[in-house]
Amino acid sequence: MPFKYKIAAFDLDGTIAESKRPLSQEMVGRLFELASKIRVVIISGASITQFQKQVLTPWHEVTGNQKGELIKKINQNLILLPVCGTQQYFYDEELADWKIVHSDDFEDDIKDKVISVVNSIVSDARFDIAKNPAGPYIEDRGTQITFSALGQSADFAVKQTWDKDGKKKKIIRDELAKLLPEVEVRVGGTTSIDILPKGFDKAVGLLRLLFSLGMTKEDMIFAGDAIFPGGNDEPVEKSGMICVKVDDLADTIGVIDSWLEQMKNG
Repeated sequence: MPFKYKIAAFDLDGTIAESKRPLSQEMVGRLFELASKIRVVIISGASITQFQKQVLTPWHEVTGNQKGELIKKINQNLILLPVCGTQQYFYDEELADWKIVHSDDFEDDIKDKVISVVNSIVSDARFDIAKNPAGPYIEDRGTQITFSALGQSADFAVKQTWDKDGKKKKIIRDELAKLLPEVEVRVGGTTSIDILPKGFDKAVGLLRLLFSLGMTKEDMIFAGDAIFPGGNDEPVEKSGMICVKVDDLADTIGVIDSWLEQMKNG
């Protein structure tokens, strides 16, 4: 069956990279080959600073010495959507880097209220939040406020054991949503809650991108590891976009290989 999509979109952590870790050379190679044929989009709740560490640094290590029209096309085909797509980054040839072209910023008064409410949650004994966090609890990502119950720099192995069934995050999310009706409060990563402009999630971020490109959701296929009830990739599936659930990075490699094979045969 031929591959019919114009864009392949991916979640970041747990899908194409380990949590907070750089892309492997193998993954960069697969994405590089995919971007030589169609547009490749990476969307995550992570900030652009985190994208620089996880995506662009290993990308430049693999592609930096390559010249000519092919690498120009490949770079232009890689689109980055940090903070759930509230920001859009496209490749700028003059800068030889990715440049922000759109940003949905919080109003200052709303941001101040969000930070105040999140700080009140941190000091509330009803919630299981680390008393000695590994790094700050709150990260201001411009268009998103992210709260991490164990701190932004907590070890991944520790994070995996904190809330295996997702109940702790849901309790915190529900309390924040009750106190902050003017924003969108969603479960983020393993220990985090993402607070976004009202109505925003990954699906909205992807749909806005499609609209800006003059495309529809039928033109995109999305791969993510959290396409399940309560998962932060679930809104993409609910929006009606075609989705592929992956279990880990090896699974993603297999999915990309199958797509490349379909393109080759088609």
